[in-house]
Amino acid sequence: MGRDLVNDESVASRLDERYKRSYSMEAPIYDRKRFTGLSGRFLFETLNYQIQELTKPGFILDVATGTGRVAIPLSQKYPNSKVVGLDLTNEMIRQAKIKAEREGTKSLSLIIGNGRKLPFKDNTFTTITCVRFFHLFPFEIQNLFLNEFYRCLKPGGRIIIEYNNPLYNFGLELLRDKKWRRGFRKMLWPWRLLALKRKYQVREIKGVILPLHLKIRQYLPSIYRLYSNMTRHFLYKWFSMFILVVFEK
Repeated sequence: MGRDLVNDESVASRLDERYKRSYSMEAPIYDRKRFTGLSGRFLFETLNYQIQELTKPGFILDVATGTGRVAIPLSQKYPNSKVVGLDLTNEMIRQAKIKAEREGTKSLSLIIGNGRKLPFKDNTFTTITCVRFFHLFPFEIQNLFLNEFYRCLKPGGRIIIEYNNPLYNFGLELLRDKKWRRGFRKMLWPWRLLALKRKYQVREIKGVILPLHLKIRQYLPSIYRLYSNMTRHFLYKWFSMFILVVFEK
């Protein structure tokens, strides 16, 4: 087991360096490239709404904060909470600081750090969020992050992790989208959720963005809320694009 842990950490460190290089180059155009279009804005509006509803206010940490796309809205939603955004990449943190200053965010701290080696004491945070990140790592390495998150979480606190869902669009995305298919080993398959439940305390599971979700908001707004609520139900959530898993300590 010790040898496996060393091997996993070695693989994780190599991936850290790869992603650090690529995201450093992409940071200045990251938001513009991904989230200025209609579908990109809808994605993060929907994700942020769900995350804010699940967050336990107080002392909040957003790991892999990037340009602050989750941390900044959280600090605006909960101005009496302290929010920390942490990222491995200097350039991403620089972009987040520019954005936070532009939006007048005052209750937010932005720091450089590694999510597997958090620079915080045990039992520090009421909520730890991590969005658009776990899909970069194999399942075993995802759990290295989770273990560290648990160390820093207060008793009764929550960890909110977003996973890619292999069953999105009834599994058709795996056939249609090569990029989606390349990451299938890192997705939250049902048996992996069972493995997580055996090891950690899972409080809640929510789906985010069903097939045709944006089209329904555009053209059938009268049923949009009803359609959105379907992501809460067991059957329908498993056809969502993303799965939010809420862990508890």
